[in-house]
Amino acid sequence: MVGMLDNSTFDYIRDKDEIKTLMAYNKGLTKIDEIPNGVEGFYISYNNISKIENLPENLKIFYCFGNNISKIENIPDKLTEFSCGRNNITKIENLPDTLRDFWCDGNKISKIENLPRSLRLFSCGVNLITRIENLPNKLEKFYYNDNPITHVDNILIEHRIFENGFDIKWYNNIKKIQRKIKKRHIKKVRAVRIIQKNCHNWLWKPPNGINCKLAKKLFVKNKE
Repeated sequence: MVGMLDNSTFDYIRDKDEIKTLMAYNKGLTKIDEIPNGVEGFYISYNNISKIENLPENLKIFYCFGNNISKIENIPDKLTEFSCGRNNITKIENLPDTLRDFWCDGNKISKIENLPRSLRLFSCGVNLITRIENLPNKLEKFYYNDNPITHVDNILIEHRIFENGFDIKWYNNIKKIQRKIKKRHIKKVRAVRIIQKNCHNWLWKPPNGINCKLAKKLFVKNKE
């Protein structure tokens, strides 16, 4: 990238003589390079960048909408807002635990996965997603328009039932109920196993249990 901080390439915002925000929309950039460590907001939409790399470790906001990126990678640990729509991305991955807002509309993603628990807003419209699943418990806003949705988790649905939008609160409440039912089932299974084990010990374990050798002799004798 030539002239990274040149006024003809980048617009930037300073805070106390330190560059905090860099912006380059539709400048023909092909590579991310030479970014000051103090930058917290980086906007490079509508360029020709093919790889996410060389981002400063303190970056909090990153917009790379409308490039040629095929993979989510090298994302800083402190990032809170990330937009990577209209690229060639096929998988959601490598997102930091600090992320709150995530847009990946207009890619080639086929599955909702690997979303951090911290996420509050998730937008994945115009992809190849057929199943709504793996949504974080604290998610507040979810947009999935123009995807061929056929299932919510393992439940077959008709797409028209969500014409007025997907009710994320309803989904989270259902997931809570499912988790409670699963926990109760696990407790019951454990209790049954404990009872079975104790019954087995009571019947067979010395000194009060049945003597196996004696039982075998009696069985053979009765058979004769």
